[in-house]
Amino acid sequence: MIAPIYLPSTGRSASATTPRLLQDCSIPFILAVEPQEAAIYRAKFPDTELLVLPEGRQGCAYVRRKIQEHSEARGDSWHWQIDDNIRQFWTRFSGKKQKAKAAFVLGTVEYETARFTNVGIAGPMIDTYAFSVKTDLAINRGIYSCMLIRNGTGYYFRPGTVDDCDFNLQVLSSRFWCAIKFNRLTILKTKTGTMRGGNTDSDYLNDGRLKLCQGLADQWPDWFRIKSKDPPSLAPSRIWSTFPQRPKLADGNGRPAIFCLTG
Repeated sequence: MIAPIYLPSTGRSASATTPRLLQDCSIPFILAVEPQEAAIYRAKFPDTELLVLPEGRQGCAYVRRKIQEHSEARGDSWHWQIDDNIRQFWTRFSGKKQKAKAAFVLGTVEYETARFTNVGIAGPMIDTYAFSVKTDLAINRGIYSCMLIRNGTGYYFRPGTVDDCDFNLQVLSSRFWCAIKFNRLTILKTKTGTMRGGNTDSDYLNDGRLKLCQGLADQWPDWFRIKSKDPPSLAPSRIWSTFPQRPKLADGNGRPAIFCLTG
């Protein structure tokens, strides 16, 4: 891997599943942890680099923003932000679904994304929705849970909203930067809200999920509205189809593409 991999994690020193998948491939990663849990994570992951956050209990968007700032301060061109509850990486080719190594999935995303000059976010698809897709790639659709992020775009995660969706929309609203979702590369993760730790014990407490959904609707009032308060959900939006920009190939890049550029 070329881009550093960050795993934001809280309350899951013993239950996080993504570290095992990366360790199986000897891929180094950085755990972004809250200060009150630093000693616990150091004991569990003695050979892993920790990014200890300045403050604790500030929510997911705060953690993601600090990761961005840390990676940019190191001089990285890109970085990964990957949820800590991924259970398996998969591939879907020729109608067949097969388990895949993290190194293959992440490495392929990096390799293909590097062919373009104006991609701001890229990543695999969440496996739950992959069975129905008919294209190799989806252009300018939301990338979640496993994001390869270009540094230096000027866009950052914001608190008080569905932070990953909002970040995608900030980047795409530039009308220059694109997002590429790799539909044939997928991740299987634990269902949101069913695993202790993470957002379950912080952002989602009490009416937290509803407040985040409302925050997204407030940030993008022309495109989002609350569909249901119990459980909290947003009405489907067609905002993703409004972004006209397309990925631009780097000049002189003669590497063969593994995927067809469609979407």
